[in-house]
Amino acid sequence: MNALVWGTFPRSKHALHARQHEAISERLTPGARTLPATRSRELDALALVDEGGIALLARSEFYRRLLRLRDRGDRGVLAAHLDSHAVQTVIFGHAIYESLVLGVKPAVVAGVIVEAEAAEADVLRAVDRGLARMLQDRTVLRSPQEFVRVDLYADRRVT
Repeated sequence: MNALVWGTFPRSKHALHARQHEAISERLTPGARTLPATRSRELDALALVDEGGIALLARSEFYRRLLRLRDRGDRGVLAAHLDSHAVQTVIFGHAIYESLVLGVKPAVVAGVIVEAEAAEADVLRAVDRGLARMLQDRTVLRSPQEFVRVDLYADRRVT
């Protein structure tokens, strides 16, 4: 499944792994022969994207509204917007695909609010470009608190 995600979202996967490499490298002391025993909050967030990420793709004006709702913790209104079809939901995390194939509920589904370029009509390409831009920006995706918890099996997808 990870190979299929690489094939579908090459820019995002490349940006994700480059950022993981950079975040890990910053934590290594010169001459270290092992990785640090724990992950940073940023590495936790990046792992969530890689394994359990879902892109919540929205155009610019709606993107900003979703970020405000997320930041205010207004999950009910956010859920209504996600269910209104104003947001396109695209699975990115390879572990979600693996869970679906195995017929088990995914352990974690973390919604990443991604801004779509206005001219981009291809949803997968828009997700790949938008998520890659986010991953290249070290000021975002620094903590799991930036995600929206999504339940793939509930009537209201935001928890």
